[in-house]
Amino acid sequence: MPLHQKSFWLLAFFLLGTGLASVLIGPTILDSPALGGFLIAVLLGLIVSTALLMYKGPLFALLSLALVIGSSYYWAHNYLYASQLTLPSPGPVEINGLVIRSQQKPTSQTIDVALTGDYTGTVRIIIDRYPIVQYGDTLTVTGTLEELDADRLSFYAKERIAATMAFPKKLSIISSGGGSAIKRHLFGIRDSVQNSLEQSLSPKTATFVSGLLLGKSAGFSKEFTEQMKATGTTHLIALSGYNISIVIMMVFWFFGSLLGRRNAFWIAITVIIAFVIMTGAEASVVRAAIMGCIIALAEYVGRVHSFKNAIVAAAFVMVLFNPSILVFDVGFQLSFLALLGIIYLQPALELWWRLPSTSWFPWTKELVTTVSAQAAVLPILLINFGFFAPISLLTNVLILGLIPWTMLLGFLTVLADSVSGILAQLFALPTRLLAGFEIWVIEFFSQFQFGVSTQSVSLLLIILYYLILIVFIRYSEEKHAYTTVPV
Repeated sequence: MPLHQKSFWLLAFFLLGTGLASVLIGPTILDSPALGGFLIAVLLGLIVSTALLMYKGPLFALLSLALVIGSSYYWAHNYLYASQLTLPSPGPVEINGLVIRSQQKPTSQTIDVALTGDYTGTVRIIIDRYPIVQYGDTLTVTGTLEELDADRLSFYAKERIAATMAFPKKLSIISSGGGSAIKRHLFGIRDSVQNSLEQSLSPKTATFVSGLLLGKSAGFSKEFTEQMKATGTTHLIALSGYNISIVIMMVFWFFGSLLGRRNAFWIAITVIIAFVIMTGAEASVVRAAIMGCIIALAEYVGRVHSFKNAIVAAAFVMVLFNPSILVFDVGFQLSFLALLGIIYLQPALELWWRLPSTSWFPWTKELVTTVSAQAAVLPILLINFGFFAPISLLTNVLILGLIPWTMLLGFLTVLADSVSGILAQLFALPTRLLAGFEIWVIEFFSQFQFGVSTQSVSLLLIILYYLILIVFIRYSEEKHAYTTVPV
């Protein structure tokens, strides 16, 4: 077996071990996971690995060992995190800390505060809309510390939130400018982009285009957020591989001709990392960034890249930083499954699904892409949201082909605004037209409330569903290979 295939299976079994440990141990955030049962499981895994090695099965022994290491890593990572927490008891308390994340909403703010002084850990606090609190502010907060909601424990675990507080009695900003200077600068650029859009576009359009460019959904009204959910278009504001690919192409195109391909590569990597930080490091954009860096590196060193290796490597790197995201982060799961659907299921569908030529039916590619991605994530949508709207296929077909142009015009509007407000309006007009149409599609089709809803989904059905997809993909590949063999 070639080295790249061995690497793929070793990383895949590491992830499998992490996933199994996540399910068996559960989301741990305040309590260290139990040691006894874990040690028994590890011991059994090591015995199996040794037995396989003795019976001349070195590859299977390594795979078993990777499984053990993955589960051990999940346990150790959570054990160390929980053992380092020192939180005040629930109830009235005064805490000090540094703001490490902030999100402004129409009527409130959500901030994550890393505690300082006698306590350690991160507290999520909901506060009034004003005064504006930003990354790097040092706060003194007086309020009621609350225990974590048991129904949302998995969410808090993957976000590393140890406690919550809602609308404290007193909040004082002691100082500003703390934290990372690089992050503050990048967040400043992000805010400048949003301000430029707000000056050039109407409020609703500016919020929508800002969501496309920056992945920010905090400014959306509750009604429009529900409309996006009903039409399956929330992924539009979840930055993905498209954004990263555009960044890479622009950097290589511009700097490659000026500084050479070698220097352009390092600039591209730097820009990608900065873009990830600036946009909030969501699961989808981190995955896309890691894959983009891997593919760029493969081209840089002149080696052919493998999509499956890039996918599993991206997942491996993300899980190393936070093993809880594998099972408890819905965005992580949707991002990877949608990508797998596009890479593997879409070619299989195209072999059987003969659609009209794109010369007179321009949405053919968008339709097949949408169906592939939606089919891959269907079980996850039903498990977490209990609802799937078939109308999303139509809305995505109508919108997806226009999104790249909307993003490009939005970006040009921001650049033009840095030169002249009048010049910005030249780009703002077509931006308003495209974004206005996309918003209208979302609002109009959200009225058709029908779909598949369920209270629970059987694990056996989920496994069977994905097995059917895998068999269909393999059968399509083999049939295509057979029918294309020259006679």
